Amino acid sequence: TQEALAGLDGTGTYVSIERDGNTIIIRQDFNGCYGLYVYRNGERFVISNSFLYLMEYMTKRTRLTLNRDYANHFLIMGLSSMAYSETFINEIEILPRDVVVKIDIPSGTLSTERINYGENTVRLNSAEGMKILDEWFAKWTGIFKNLYEQTPNVMADLSGGFDSRMVFTLLLNSGIDLNKICINSIKAKGYTFEEDYVIASEIAEHFGFTLNNTENFTGGELNYSLDDSVRIAFSSLMFMHNQLQVSGKSKFEDKRYHLVGYWGENVRAYWHLEDNSFMFHNKGGARNFSAGLRKELAASMERIITCLLEGISRKTNIPVSDGLASHVFRETWGRSHFGSISATKVAINTYNICPLGDVELAHLRLNDENCTDKNLLMAVIFTRYCPELLKFRFAQKESISPETLKFAEKICESFPKPETASAPRDFSFVSRDPEVSALLERNNPPIEPDAPSKFVKSVFDSTATRKLFATCFDEELYIYAEEYFRKTIHYPLAKCFTVVAATEVIKHIIISEGTQERSIADDFREFVETGHESNYDRIAGGFVKAYIATRKGARWPFFR
Repeated sequence: TQEALAGLDGTGTYVSIERDGNTIIIRQDFNGCYGLYVYRNGERFVISNSFLYLMEYMTKRTRLTLNRDYANHFLIMGLSSMAYSETFINEIEILPRDVVVKIDIPSGTLSTERINYGENTVRLNSAEGMKILDEWFAKWTGIFKNLYEQTPNVMADLSGGFDSRMVFTLLLNSGIDLNKICINSIKAKGYTFEEDYVIASEIAEHFGFTLNNTENFTGGELNYSLDDSVRIAFSSLMFMHNQLQVSGKSKFEDKRYHLVGYWGENVRAYWHLEDNSFMFHNKGGARNFSAGLRKELAASMERIITCLLEGISRKTNIPVSDGLASHVFRETWGRSHFGSISATKVAINTYNICPLGDVELAHLRLNDENCTDKNLLMAVIFTRYCPELLKFRFAQKESISPETLKFAEKICESFPKPETASAPRDFSFVSRDPEVSALLERNNPPIEPDAPSKFVKSVFDSTATRKLFATCFDEELYIYAEEYFRKTIHYPLAKCFTVVAATEVIKHIIISEGTQERSIADDFREFVETGHESNYDRIAGGFVKAYIATRKGARWPFFR
């Protein structure tokens, strides 16, 4: 709508498309949550906000080739992609998160313009810096209050870490009755969940609210089919993330608003390593393999990281050797992790509310010439808005240094808080999704909670996947993924998921060379129809033999 377009400032999770005369203008949010993927061949181009859709579209129209360095880096990365502009396919690139795309209709040409958001440019210890921070505080406490007054379907994360607690600082100052919303804290074993839950429980007891209270949620849930559920996750996550975060098992009738600490790493000390240490850290995944493979994987990761740092250097005008690792989270990792998850959640009518990813907050520097600790901004947020939260410990023995907290207190004393606690935020708000309401009467049966994971594991275990993967990659990578699944508690399918993603790319490359037209959607249908048993093995022999034949220059045989 015109109202929505008028308010676009980078805040949110969106891709907007509008026509202005003879120009089509495509904008994305500040963090680039969806991503804009482009295929170019001379002046010819195709653009999409899904790598999977673009790959499938181009598969039947042109020959595609594998970007082996990206694939190798993807198979050993920690959580999500570190690539600045590269993807699995050499002919497809992802655009930077801070560009606007313009398409000239008469000439059919595409161009991009960079937005200068002025990130990390304003001194925190200044009147301008504290004004930005206080306006950010007023904005988000006002948004929280507005949501609370119009819907009970509000939830907020609370763990033992820094980021959710910074968001909780805003929540405590919004005037909301915390027992009327859901304060979510995971009660489970593994990762840091146990310690997080204990700390969140201590905070809940102190402030007088109950954790994980879902009794106020309203509206029904429209069950997705297994096809749809997995497709949602694959479309947003599969080729840049290694966790199968399938939250899309159903779509809520009444939209839910989820307050999260996403992008908190941008406002505190994180990955602030010198480049050589950063490179060494990210090449660490290669050390799990034998000598020859280790060398190949490390070289691929080194090239991906080098291109990443060079891209950031061109944007920031900072020499490559000057600690560019501090910019990586915002430029790539945060986009491919938090951004892709936030985009996925939209499909289930859940909207991640991310104050720490706000474009205005990004203006502020993290430290000061008189306090070089990059936790200074975080220290000021706690000290200024809720110092009481500093009485509770942080998980994994994390802390803010006493010296930094003292300097934060001095800043707050020098620039007193304004009287207005929050600013009212009026915006269009439609709580209920009428399309979901209309479909609830003929709702699908719910799928099993672990059905998507079973599907991915079934695909991974199939002979077809193993053989097809081995046509391009060392089988040691496949065996490592098997071992990872057996030994890992938290997201055990992570490495299996990367193998499945790489194999899916190989399949599309084969199709692009004139083979059978078969997509992952076909596999979903077979999986459902056969009671969650993969039919991959049925096509394995001819499919793999045909692919090997093309590597030797032979013609493709026709087969069904």
